[in-house]
Amino acid sequence: MDRPRITLEAVQREIYKREYYRFFLRAWDIIEPGTEFIDNWHVKYLCDILQEEITRIAAGKPKKQDLIINIPPRSAKSSIVTMLLNAWAWINYPHLKFITASYAATLATSHSRKTRDVIESPWYQASFPSAFHLKHDTNRADEFENNLGGVRKAVGSGGTITGAGGDVIIADDPLDPESAYSDTERETVNRWWNQTMYSRLNNQKIGLRIIVMQRLHEEDLTGTVLKKLKGKYRLIKIPGEINSDNVSVKPKDLEAKYKKGLFFPTRYDTEILEGYKESLGSMGYANQISQSGTPTDGTIYKRPFFRRRWKVLPARFDEVVQSWDFAFKDLKTSDFVAGQVWGRKGAMYFLIYRLNEKLDFVASVAAVKSVSAMYPQATRILIEDKANGPAIISSLKSKISGIIPVKAEKSKVARAHATTPVWESGNVILPSDPGTEDFVEQHIKFPKSKNDDEVDASNQALNHFIKNKPKSSVLGGMGKQ
Repeated sequence: MDRPRITLEAVQREIYKREYYRFFLRAWDIIEPGTEFIDNWHVKYLCDILQEEITRIAAGKPKKQDLIINIPPRSAKSSIVTMLLNAWAWINYPHLKFITASYAATLATSHSRKTRDVIESPWYQASFPSAFHLKHDTNRADEFENNLGGVRKAVGSGGTITGAGGDVIIADDPLDPESAYSDTERETVNRWWNQTMYSRLNNQKIGLRIIVMQRLHEEDLTGTVLKKLKGKYRLIKIPGEINSDNVSVKPKDLEAKYKKGLFFPTRYDTEILEGYKESLGSMGYANQISQSGTPTDGTIYKRPFFRRRWKVLPARFDEVVQSWDFAFKDLKTSDFVAGQVWGRKGAMYFLIYRLNEKLDFVASVAAVKSVSAMYPQATRILIEDKANGPAIISSLKSKISGIIPVKAEKSKVARAHATTPVWESGNVILPSDPGTEDFVEQHIKFPKSKNDDEVDASNQALNHFIKNKPKSSVLGGMGKQ
């Protein structure tokens, strides 16, 4: 009797079923069509760990620890952990239940949708036709089920997950990098994970919690659970490079996989890493690339940031703006009023003029008029839309053009961190007069300084420059100082 003919396709299907890493390579084109996949050692390393955990859960064996993966951005971490793991696991164990979360519900839903795209793809359906099928009555991008008990739910950090349980719970970038320096945002995410998501495992001894993220702060979710739940999590820490004494890899034997100290040379070579250093600043780089969770110790601005001084201004600027931070009340105990004029020349930012005095409402209005007359080139007047700001805007908007109310959508600390890369890179140049030292000292002491009005005004101007595209040149002509 002739034996059944074994086809290449049948062999490949069996390989995909048995090896998550091979499945991942094959399914990549479905979630990232047109994007070339660049392999690196960490892909198979993480795939093998996750395969081992899924197999253990399905067998009902107790876990040793939950899992934390800290790795630089753009390393396919979401594809490995959040998008394709569920699709592979259901081929073998379709009853497993997954709950996945990200800092935004839209991002969590996007990850879930890509998982479903793989499952519904012609290749998957043809390769594993008898594994399961999705139920039509519960088939949304953020929640779908199969006919054999498997469930996938997606939620944003802080979202409600009442009544749902999972065998695998994944927090994939639970904190938005832009919110990392907000105590409120960090504490909200940490509390949500510890009080809401932690209890969602169907079996606390067998089910697996996975936190996969780039480090953002000493007290982000990784830092918090490692401190409060010592020994409960297995940490995989993969920094972008290990060419510094204060950067470590966990487990340590992974250092042998680095090439010339680089984690992923084809994506994160020395030139690319230098670009990240300039863009993120030293603290951002230490967190997001080196995975260090660097303490902020209350100091955002370092004294060397303020080393550059000008004596003669450029003849022309690409853009000139005023930036104002007004006091809350007309009281002796109120903060100072800070008014500044800034000019941008290419990628360089010049503090041209500063005023820092205690002014009442009438004097504040007069100050804006006076500075506008002194510097007509400042075609935009940025005024924070709080304290006396709205009343001053209302008083002046019919008399002076170019007034722009600015709503602060982030905390003071978050706004400060957004500008530190341009300070650190030497792109900010200050006046050479002695009074500048008061400006410098307030920044260095921030956020513990008694007053922060000049910090607020400078951040308002610099964030405006950073966020807006270059404009056509206007006359500088600001003279000497």
